[in-house]
Amino acid sequence: MARSTEMASLEESFRKFAIYGDTKATGQEMNGKNWAKLCKDCKVTDGKSVTSTDVDIVFSKVKGKTARVINYEEFKKALEELAPKRFKDKSKEEAYEAICQLVAGKEPINVGVTVSDEPLGHCEQEACSGGEDGALPTVQMLSWEPHGPGWAGGIWKLHRSGGHREHSRVFRGCQGLARGKG
Repeated sequence: MARSTEMASLEESFRKFAIYGDTKATGQEMNGKNWAKLCKDCKVTDGKSVTSTDVDIVFSKVKGKTARVINYEEFKKALEELAPKRFKDKSKEEAYEAICQLVAGKEPINVGVTVSDEPLGHCEQEACSGGEDGALPTVQMLSWEPHGPGWAGGIWKLHRSGGHREHSRVFRGCQGLARGKG
């Protein structure tokens, strides 16, 4: 990965994943959760030669002893550690180049679930502004929006069209389903 444009692309991917899910992040440091997401989204983790456990171990190995984050230089070291494990049939240098190519130019994948393409029902209220004939809103996408560090906080955000505020109760049941509790 000698070319400067490829290195810039790799650094840009680092920054995009570093700020993912954290509005206060500067993009200079990446936490373990975002490192694991990068490895999964960029197909560094394949479930065979490189597992999520390997990803966690490498993160712990390259970060400072008391640190909870890695910087860009430590990130490159982490990729260097995983490269021979991911690409066993290549030399160390070729493996590093190949793993960098997996990551360069990529950005976090946002998870969304289409719940329904059809209206959820019918509303008899005159004040309803939802669609034709008072149709209840359509749920277009359900996504997890983290706020705060780690898994501590976040909300399920329901992206919908049509309907009015009073119909929000219709969507609360979807939250349990999306979490696997329904």
